[in-house]
Amino acid sequence: MQILFKIAGAFPLPLLRALGWVLGWVSWMVSARYRHLFYSHWAGAMQHLGLSQKHRGPEGLWASIGQAGQLISELPKIWCAKDLSPLMRIEGLEACQRAYEEGRGLIFLTPHIGAFELAPRVLGLHFPITILYRPARQASVENLYVAFRPSAGVTLAQANSSGVRKLMRALKSGEAIGMLPDQVPTRGEGLWSPFMGRLAYTMTLPARLALLTRAPVVWTLVLREPSGWRLVFHIWTPPVLDDPSDALQATVDAMNAQCESLVRRAPSQYLWAYNRYKKPAGVEAPATP
Repeated sequence: MQILFKIAGAFPLPLLRALGWVLGWVSWMVSARYRHLFYSHWAGAMQHLGLSQKHRGPEGLWASIGQAGQLISELPKIWCAKDLSPLMRIEGLEACQRAYEEGRGLIFLTPHIGAFELAPRVLGLHFPITILYRPARQASVENLYVAFRPSAGVTLAQANSSGVRKLMRALKSGEAIGMLPDQVPTRGEGLWSPFMGRLAYTMTLPARLALLTRAPVVWTLVLREPSGWRLVFHIWTPPVLDDPSDALQATVDAMNAQCESLVRRAPSQYLWAYNRYKKPAGVEAPATP
């Protein structure tokens, strides 16, 4: 599998994206569960976000189905190609570098939009960064993660207590950390918060770390473009409240709202098949629907 990934990494990006478009449609057609999960999330979000007919009509759905497959087909290029700089446009990195020099570390948040797997590789070239990740259920996929995800300047931390300690040490050392803020956490690690018109069990870790360390929070968006990818970095300030007891919930809610605003920029590139609204084992259902 690793050899095939390395070989595919040499393929032209347009070819990989064409293969991904086919993969997206095959996944849609062969799995009823995938189709139901994808469509229910997409349709609900389109109504909530109030997007134009172009995005919420059939054309928008078809684009979303194809883009979902490209997330997988681009990975060989993202993980294995030696130099991706000719394929990238980067915005906002200079502001991140200035914030990094303040010595408080940086918290990069990258939602499931576009080629989000590209973000750690790019950031590792500019800052030492520790990335929180959840191990894959399949051993073959996990082996690919371990083999290819780490790159120059990038350290992986599993989503457990040991991994959280790694993140804390990195921030205390003035380094950067990164995570997916719209990934469903396990019991005791989240709060119910509005997202796309529904309540979603949302991780509190990025909010807790931001409130505790006052490290700058940077939202990262990696969008597919015809010529490659556009990476946009935006420094974000959590809300300031008079009552500290409300700070955690308010910050989690604000992070979900910010994630929604990023989805509005490229709705067809969001990972709609991800089971964002599942209730983890042992977690009580929210009081309101």
